[in-house]
Amino acid sequence: MKLPWQKKSVADGGREAIPVVAHGGVAPPADDNSGRQDAYCPFSRRYALFKGLLADNNRALEIMAELQGKMHGQSSFNRAFVIDRVQALQRHVSDIVTALKEMGPGRYDALDEALAAVSARIRAATGRPTRMTDGPVLVWFDDLDQSLENLAGFKAAHLGEMRSILGLPVPDGFALTASAYKYFMDYNDLWPRLRQLLAGCDLDDLEQVMTTSKAMRRLVLEADLPALLAEQLNEACRELARLSPVGFALRSSALMEDNEPGLAGQYETLLNVPPEDAPCGYKRILASQFNAQALRRAARREMNLEDLAMGVAVMAMAAAQCSGVLYSLNPNDPQRQVVMISAVRGLGVGAVGGAVHSSLFITNKAEPIEIISEEIAPQETMVVPAPESNVYEVDVPAHLAEEACLDHDQVRRLARVGLMLEEHYGRPVDVEWSLSERGELALLQVRPLRIILKALPPIDYQRQVEGHAVLLRGGVTASPGVASGRVVILHGDDELAKVAKGDVIVAPSSLPEYAVALEHAGAVVTEIGGAASHLAAVARETGAPALFGAPEATKLLAEGQIVTVDADRQTVFEGRVENLLRLHKRRMLALGETPAFQTLDQTLSVVTPLHLTDPRAANFTPEHCRSLHDITRYAHEMAMREMFRYAEEKPGDAKEARPRRLRADFPLELLLIDIGGGLRAGGNPREVTMDEVISAPMRALVRGIASIPWRGPGPAAPEALARSKEQRLKEASQIASKPNYAILSENYLNLSSRLGFHFSTLDTYCSAQANDNYIRFMFNGGGADPDRRRRRTRFVGEVLRRSGFRVQLHEDQLQSRVDKYPQDSLEEMLELIGRLWVYTRQMDMLMFSDAVVDWYIDEFMRQHGVEAARASSGKT
Repeated sequence: MKLPWQKKSVADGGREAIPVVAHGGVAPPADDNSGRQDAYCPFSRRYALFKGLLADNNRALEIMAELQGKMHGQSSFNRAFVIDRVQALQRHVSDIVTALKEMGPGRYDALDEALAAVSARIRAATGRPTRMTDGPVLVWFDDLDQSLENLAGFKAAHLGEMRSILGLPVPDGFALTASAYKYFMDYNDLWPRLRQLLAGCDLDDLEQVMTTSKAMRRLVLEADLPALLAEQLNEACRELARLSPVGFALRSSALMEDNEPGLAGQYETLLNVPPEDAPCGYKRILASQFNAQALRRAARREMNLEDLAMGVAVMAMAAAQCSGVLYSLNPNDPQRQVVMISAVRGLGVGAVGGAVHSSLFITNKAEPIEIISEEIAPQETMVVPAPESNVYEVDVPAHLAEEACLDHDQVRRLARVGLMLEEHYGRPVDVEWSLSERGELALLQVRPLRIILKALPPIDYQRQVEGHAVLLRGGVTASPGVASGRVVILHGDDELAKVAKGDVIVAPSSLPEYAVALEHAGAVVTEIGGAASHLAAVARETGAPALFGAPEATKLLAEGQIVTVDADRQTVFEGRVENLLRLHKRRMLALGETPAFQTLDQTLSVVTPLHLTDPRAANFTPEHCRSLHDITRYAHEMAMREMFRYAEEKPGDAKEARPRRLRADFPLELLLIDIGGGLRAGGNPREVTMDEVISAPMRALVRGIASIPWRGPGPAAPEALARSKEQRLKEASQIASKPNYAILSENYLNLSSRLGFHFSTLDTYCSAQANDNYIRFMFNGGGADPDRRRRRTRFVGEVLRRSGFRVQLHEDQLQSRVDKYPQDSLEEMLELIGRLWVYTRQMDMLMFSDAVVDWYIDEFMRQHGVEAARASSGKT
């Protein structure tokens, strides 16, 4: 694995963006006449182009669905993934355009301009902006707000936002900015020396990473602070000491720290620093950005060195009688609308560092604020400022050891602050805070609460875990989830090299240093720690289940033992509980906009919107294609037309390409093109009956279509049944009067259908060779409101899923597939699609509730599912 700065530089200074992808994939003929309206493309070539276009269209839609799935939290992703998938998507769309232009020479040149315009917008969406903003090297909190994140860093900018914009109690302080960082790095010529150290480092080898990290940090610590920067820092420290005559807290404020998953708590924080030691403390925090966790995280997210640019917040120490973290939404149970507050006596380093147990308070989120529950954790020691500098641990007075450190009024006040910040930022947040002996509140940090996991669905839990011994029970869910792996017991971060992919880390305490291993660890269990710790935050962001505060974990679990950790239920089982692992689905909710999320969000706005829905509309032109989806939709429709246009243009050379209308007892107009063995030879050149159709997939589909009467969806009224067959067909024909094109052979069928505003594509190969067989069925569109369209699509998807299809749903779009089924089973599935096609043509108008959808699913499966069809036909 290499970091971006280990690669050769590119023209834009190393900030890659997705290029315009050159046309390729289908080579044009040597005598390219694409600019001529009368250019000739033989039918055999046209069909080959068409087949390639269909394949590219299907793959493009699959990639779009994959990207949309990431957007909805199906699994984690990074920016590199987004760029890779969008580049692949562009290649497929480019090939589609190239193929269509050759199929219809001179008719689709305007698509080049449309694709170039969309590609330019994609470059703008995916190009990495410069992270650092030029500006002063030092800015006071009173002059900062969130708009200056790229100058002061996330933490300092939002301390300024709370103080200067919201008027909340933030200690006096200032930020040394990214400009100061750049000045320091340039002054000491550190950039090339740091890159040289990285050049020979295998970032997949943890020992190498840790060795390189130490060398990089040493370079920074031994460098000189520029005189001008030292002068401004010392002057600001003297002013801060005058305003608040106590020690200082120096906190990292990296540009990517609190706004990038996995970096929370990974940089150094210094407490109770004397003013004269601030310059050395500043360098210590700059050096901490090159720790092993940050380097590996940067590699996986393709960050540049400047993305790691470090600001530093210098602030007056808050006199803390108690401290902690408040969450405006409970990270362990996001479905409940409650606030969670953790608290410890003394400085909060004990809570966020995982060294002591925290008391927990849960409140509601609406006035009047009420305490729903409280768990008071006994506390024997606490962290306080040392007399001269730094901090140390002292005993908690015996009479306070088991008493709550917050009264109910203080809990309510903290909850209101959290709710105020959630409203201000428009998303859940976590906030570090402290209270003095006089009850004075100080806010020390705010950041988005980004990623959490939904709990397992309700199941018969005991049945699922039957036969597996419980090794450990108890503790606190720090990160929900279930995972299994080999136990690795750690007693310090010097043993991290022991951790292999999928291992379960077991340790006495939840040290933040363990976060470097969470990129590949399966789960983590500690004897001490809570949900407010940095390691818990990283675990939630990386998706690793975490169980903290588990009593005697290092004694009850043995080195090398295979276990299953159920963090949701605070239980560790012996061995792999396969049922539990199989049922558990980790779904991440992106509650904050990480850089990868932002890139994907911006890119999808150019990729997936479909504006060209009706081929009859005036805007169904290349000039109106505003997304890659528009281009594929337009090209697919035009390609279908080109296949039929050919018979009229060159009848003498392509008699076999003439479309023949299917005469059947339903009003759906189907025009068939036989590309080899799909229809009997001879007969009427313009019309064909089902007796003349040989194509196995076509016959199966039509059996399904013909098995359901063409009437309105749902149960038919008696008067409808009384009408003549001719009357019902005439009424149904009003919504099925447009032709639907089918290309078929003995074993192949590609059918593009339009019923009203609904679009669907069926592509299938059905033969005696099961290994070659497949069905791809895609659907989108609808004439009702978005909720009803989504419900209709869910109906289709659930019926297909119950019938053995693999299904993906995104809004009102559906993609499904089956592979390698025997021919008779595949034909049953094609019949099912035919029945669905008729049954659902206007169903979205009835989808007014989820309960109705569920009823229709059960009813359809009972009457028309594969098993029901087998029973009615006498099959076993």
